[in-house]
Amino acid sequence: MAESKSGISYERVASVIQKMINSNVNPTVRAIMDVTGGKTDTVNKHKFEFFEKRDIEISKMADELGSGAIAGLIASEMQVVVDRRTGSLNVIVERQKEQLEEMVGLLEAKEEDCQTRVDAAEAQSIKAENDANDKVSLANDKAELAQKAQADIEAASRDILEDCEKRILGSQQRAETLVEGAKNEADALVNAANKQTDKAESEARLLRQQVNDLAVEQAKHGLEKAQFEKTQELFSALQIEVAQTKTSLVKLETENHGLNKDVRRLERDLDQHKETTNKFSQAQAQLVELQKQFTQSQHDLSQAVRERDSLSQALSRSNKEN
Repeated sequence: MAESKSGISYERVASVIQKMINSNVNPTVRAIMDVTGGKTDTVNKHKFEFFEKRDIEISKMADELGSGAIAGLIASEMQVVVDRRTGSLNVIVERQKEQLEEMVGLLEAKEEDCQTRVDAAEAQSIKAENDANDKVSLANDKAELAQKAQADIEAASRDILEDCEKRILGSQQRAETLVEGAKNEADALVNAANKQTDKAESEARLLRQQVNDLAVEQAKHGLEKAQFEKTQELFSALQIEVAQTKTSLVKLETENHGLNKDVRRLERDLDQHKETTNKFSQAQAQLVELQKQFTQSQHDLSQAVRERDSLSQALSRSNKEN
């Protein structure tokens, strides 16, 4: 892009500043002017605009980084993000202070330049006065002309002095305005940084509270899980006990079936013995013995039936509990 009429263009100054930053060189106004040339006010204005835009982009990136990381990170990572944002803002404040100091140095250099011009004007005035005095002493006939020349020189000197004083006063006023503006801007940046830091601390406290709540929920979940596992173990034990009970019941039913077969067989034998009682009187003793055995079998059968009923009731209670 072509340079403006007032001097070097903003794009040229921004390009040189970016190259200096990439090369770890402090981009002072004098260093920039050594590369680009131009006027001090123009270069300083472009430099201030460059860093102002850069600070806005850094602040925006810091805000985006904080808002994106807070939603997914834990409290320790959030503290790192807060520290990183605070460090970025501190760097911006330090750079603003450096720019303020550089501006003060430039103003002092301008004051020195004005003072040099004033001294030169005073020296010129003294020289003119000396020349006028020499001319008066050498040529009395030209006294009036010399006096007039001296008066002109003195008038010119006064004009030069007044002009220099006006310039010095204007420079001082501009310097005071720039310093005051820089101070206000630095205070505004510090206040903005403090507000962002307070906001980040509030977000960090909120995240810590969320982490604590999450830890409590996890503890409750752990207790519920332990109770569930304990209940599962008890249920498994009850299932094993019920299976064993069912096995015992099957065994008892099998034994009962065998006893029923024995009872039927004994009944058939008793019928045969009854039929043969009339024929064989000798079988009476055996019949008495068989009756005893039958009585014992009935007793055993009754006891087996009672045990079967007891196991059935226990199995029913176990099924109801499950």
